Amino acid sequence: MQFVNPYNFISLPKDRVQKLSLEDEKYTKGEKLTGKLVCRLVTRTPLIIPDHEKKIKGKMEGEKKVTPDRYPFMTVEIGGEEKPMIPGSSIRGVVRSVFETLTDSCVRTNDDYYFSSRTGLAKEEGLLQNTEDGWKLYAATRYADSKKLITQRAKTGDEVQFTGIPKGNSYYVTDANGLQTGYILKMNPFPGKKPDGTRYVSAWSVMEKKEGVPAVTIDPIWITVFEKNIEKYVAAEEESNRTKEKSGKQKTYFAREYADWYEKAKRSGEIIPVWYEKVEERYYFALSQLSRNVYANKPKDFLEKKNLQPCENRSALCDACALFGFVGDGSETGAMGSKVRFSDAWSKSMDVLGDYLPPMLLASPRSSSLEFYLRSEEKAYNADDDGVALAGRKFYWHHIPNEHRRDNNPNMSTIMQYAKENRTFTFKVYFDGITQTQLQQLFTALTLGENREDSELCHKLGHAKPLGFGSAKVVVEKTVLRSYQEGKYEEKTIPAPASLSLPPELQKMLRFAAAAGQRVDYPRRQPGGPIYEWFSANRPPQNRPAKLEYFCKLPFVIDPKDPDRSIALPENPKDRTARALVPPQDQAPQPSAADDQQQRICVVCGKPCWVSPKYTGTAPTHQACRNKKK
Repeated sequence: MQFVNPYNFISLPKDRVQKLSLEDEKYTKGEKLTGKLVCRLVTRTPLIIPDHEKKIKGKMEGEKKVTPDRYPFMTVEIGGEEKPMIPGSSIRGVVRSVFETLTDSCVRTNDDYYFSSRTGLAKEEGLLQNTEDGWKLYAATRYADSKKLITQRAKTGDEVQFTGIPKGNSYYVTDANGLQTGYILKMNPFPGKKPDGTRYVSAWSVMEKKEGVPAVTIDPIWITVFEKNIEKYVAAEEESNRTKEKSGKQKTYFAREYADWYEKAKRSGEIIPVWYEKVEERYYFALSQLSRNVYANKPKDFLEKKNLQPCENRSALCDACALFGFVGDGSETGAMGSKVRFSDAWSKSMDVLGDYLPPMLLASPRSSSLEFYLRSEEKAYNADDDGVALAGRKFYWHHIPNEHRRDNNPNMSTIMQYAKENRTFTFKVYFDGITQTQLQQLFTALTLGENREDSELCHKLGHAKPLGFGSAKVVVEKTVLRSYQEGKYEEKTIPAPASLSLPPELQKMLRFAAAAGQRVDYPRRQPGGPIYEWFSANRPPQNRPAKLEYFCKLPFVIDPKDPDRSIALPENPKDRTARALVPPQDQAPQPSAADDQQQRICVVCGKPCWVSPKYTGTAPTHQACRNKKK
C-alpha cells in the first residue's frame, strides 16, 4: 500500500538569482498602473477560517477537559447582517507564495530556526569549559548514581567528591564520599528495559574528567548550536509543565536548572557537564545521552547560497518584495510598503456555512524529518554535510478530506465550522503604481494562469490544509484601471492581462487531481496509525554518528531523473517498488479517438471525468456523483 505525503516542495532555481534596486528600470520604466481586480473565490473543498475571538471553550470536569474547543467560521457584520468572511491577509499570503515561486523571489523564513534530528546513537560524556584560550572540551567518564547517593541533594553543575567503581561496561557511584572529583548532570529520568526484561529508570550522572587525555579546542559555532539545543530543551520542558499543570502532575525544572548553570559557568569559567557527538571536525553537544542534534546550517544559510534569503533593503529586491513590500534591516531604505492591497472576501449569505466538523488534530510542521525537508544524493546525511540543499518551497496537494483523520482527545483536538464546497466569496485586489509586467504577474498568481471557474488549478488556504480542506479557485471578473484627469478620478475596464506560464512543478502541485485516487496522509504504516512508526522504520540501525540513513526520501514533484516516478511513498519504507510506479492520474483510462472527449475534474469527488468537447458548463460531474447528490 502507498500514500502521498500531504505536502511537497517546489525546487529552488539551480543558479544564484539576481536582486535589483528599486530604482532599476525594471521597476521604473514604462507607464505606472493604478486600479483594482474584481475577484471571486469559489471553494472546491470545505474551507476552514476559524474566528479565534469567538472560541467556545470545551467543557471541563474539574481539571480535565472532556470536550474539545469549538471555533465558528469567521464572520463580519455588513449592513446589520452577519456575513461569512475570509480575511484579505489569508488570501494575500497564498497569492504571494505563488508569486514568489513564479518569479524566483526570496523565501521568507525564521532567521532563528535551526534544523535538528535524533540519530539514535548514544553520545559520549564530556566536560566543557570557557577559558581565556577559548572553549575547551575534556573527555570524561560518566558514573550513574542509581541510588541517588549524591544527586538527590545536588544540582546540575555542582562539584562533588565521591567513590565509584566499574561494573561491566558502566560505572556506578558507590559512596557519597571519596577522593574522586565529579560534576553533577541531572535531566528527566526515563524508563527502560534490560535485555532480560527487567525494567529500570535511568539514573542521574556524575561526570569525572579523564586524566591524561588532552583537551580539544571547540569552534564557537558549535557552542552557538549547543545554546540553541538548550533553548529547545527549556521550551519542551515548559510545554510539558503546562500539560502537567492541567492534569495535576508535579512539574520538573531540570532543563531550566541546566540553562541557568550554563549561563553562570559560561561567564565564570566553571565546568559544564555535557554529552556530545563528534562527526569529522564537528561537535554536537546535548543535555542527555540520547538526544537530538541541532545543526549549524540554518534554512537561511542554504538560501543565501542562491541569494534567496529575505530581502532587507531597497537596493537589492526580488520581484515579490518590490510589489508586496517588506520589512528589512531597519535602515532608512530597509523597508517598503506594499503596492497591492487585498480586501476581505465575503459571501452574501450565511447559507454557505456548514456544520461543525468532527474533532481534528492539527499539529505543527516537523522539519526534523530531514529526509523530507532536505535533498541529498547520499543515503545518509544531515544539514551540515556538503551537497545538501533545501527541498524547496512548501505547498500542499489537493485532495478530498479524509474521514479517518479524526482525533477524539479533547486536549489536543479542535472542532471547527467550515464553509461548504462550491460556494462563492467576492473580494478586490487594489494596486497602485505598478508596471504592466507586475500586473501580469499578479494576475497569474491570482488565477494560476487559467481564469475560469472550471479550471483544475487551485489555491490552498485556511486551516487543516494537510487534511484536504481549503482548496479554492480564484477568478478575476474585471480588471479596472483608475486615473486622475481634469480634476477627477476616472475608472476604465480593460481586457484581462495575458497570463504567464507556471513552472511545471508548481502547475502539477496546484492541479486539483494531481493526487486523485491515492491516499493523501502523513507517513503511517497503516491508515490511522502513529506517524513516528513510519519514520522509525525508514531509518535503519545506525553505524555512522549524526548521519541518519534513509530507506525512502520525499519524492520530487517531478523527478528530474525520472519524470514518470510516482509521488507516492510506501507504507513499508523498505518497499522500493513504489519508486517505479506511474502516478495513478497518468494511468486514467484514455478515450478513443472516436470519442473525442476532454478531461475535466468532477466538482463532487475531485477526480477526473470525461465530457463532450461541446460541454460549456462550469460543474462537470460523474453520473454516479450526480445521482449521489440527488
